[in-house]
Amino acid sequence: MENLLRKSAFYGFLVGIGYAILFTKYKETTDLGEGLSETTYLPVMEYVITVLQYGVGGAVVALLGSWLIGKRTKVNQDAVKTYYLEVFLGIFVFCLIMGTLFNL
Repeated sequence: MENLLRKSAFYGFLVGIGYAILFTKYKETTDLGEGLSETTYLPVMEYVITVLQYGVGGAVVALLGSWLIGKRTKVNQDAVKTYYLEVFLGIFVFCLIMGTLFNL
C-alpha cells in the first residue's frame, strides 16, 4: 500500500506540474491604442512558485485519491489491482477544471 501511495503522489506531482506549465499565464499584454501594445512578463521566481503549487496540489489530490481507493478495496498483497489509470484520469480532469476556473 505504501508503494502505491508513493507512486500516486509522485505521478500526481508530475501531472500537476505539467498542467501548470501548459496553462499558467506568464505574460500579460496591454493594448495601448493606435496599434501599440505592452507586454509584461511574470518574474521567474513567481512563475516557478506557481508551477510548484500546482504540482503539490496534484500530489495531495493523488495521494488522497489512492488512499481512499486502497482503503475502500482492502488491497490484497497477493493480487494487487492497480488504479493508476483511474487516479491519473481523475487528477487530470480535476486539475483541468480547477485550473480553468482559477484562470477565468
